[in-house]
Amino acid sequence: MKISKEIKVALFTIVSLVLLYFGFQFLKGADFLTRTNRFYADYDNVEGLTISNPVILNGLSVGRVSAIKLQTDSSGRYVMRVEMEINKKITLGDSSVATLGDNGLLGGKAILLTLGRTNPEKPLTSGSSLRTAKAGGLMSKAEPLANKVDSIALKFNKLLDELQGAGTKINDMLGSLAGLAENTNGMIGENRVALKTTLANFQELSRSFVDTEKQLKALMVKSNNFADKLNAMELQESVANANKALASLNETLQKANNPDGTIGALMQDRALYDNLKNLSESLDKLAEDLRENPRRYINVSVFGRKDKSEKDKK
Repeated sequence: MKISKEIKVALFTIVSLVLLYFGFQFLKGADFLTRTNRFYADYDNVEGLTISNPVILNGLSVGRVSAIKLQTDSSGRYVMRVEMEINKKITLGDSSVATLGDNGLLGGKAILLTLGRTNPEKPLTSGSSLRTAKAGGLMSKAEPLANKVDSIALKFNKLLDELQGAGTKINDMLGSLAGLAENTNGMIGENRVALKTTLANFQELSRSFVDTEKQLKALMVKSNNFADKLNAMELQESVANANKALASLNETLQKANNPDGTIGALMQDRALYDNLKNLSESLDKLAEDLRENPRRYINVSVFGRKDKSEKDKK
């Protein structure tokens, strides 16, 4: 069975329109895969709330605004009825509150849910109305900031006024400095000749210092040469004295080695050495015998010669 081109074009157009509708709804925030419950909230003024604005619970988006309608309540007063589609997993109770507030600084408006009690005594069913409230808008939050800005502006204006007075004082001070500079220039002009003379004297004094330094250098060189010569003379004298002492010592040693001399004869005559040695031994024996037999060499008599004769007779 052949399908004509017209039917193919029609089917393609219908499918495209359906996809376009669902895509548009998806971009608006509709979630076709999540099951939702429908709740309502009445406000005197929605303050810029539009369809597809989020419904937020504790910072998390749990639904969206599906419709906004103008209608009258039971007292005949006009209100804005906001229809919300909220995730079916969220259980709302009779104490839950839908607060109209801001979604961030530049995020527009949003419905902020507050569940109230953790276990509500009376859960709400789909199609029920929620309690409503309004949070302070951006302007109410910005009012204290605006007051601070006004206070800062007043202080800044006061500071500018004080600076204007200070500017006058600064101008006067600059004028005084300019006058002082003129006076200084005048004094320099009047004393220019004296300054030139002083500078010339300083230059002459510098030259004198240079010449004096040269003379001092020459004098230092001469002093160093004189000190070197003096040291050399002292060293030569010391060397000469040492040579004399060595010559005397050599002469003494030569005399000691000469057998004809007295010291040489004493040092080199073996017989004299042996005689001196024997004499020393004899003296040692005599001293020992004198110590052991003193009566042999010393005769002490109490009664005179009679004792001595009797002793001899014995």
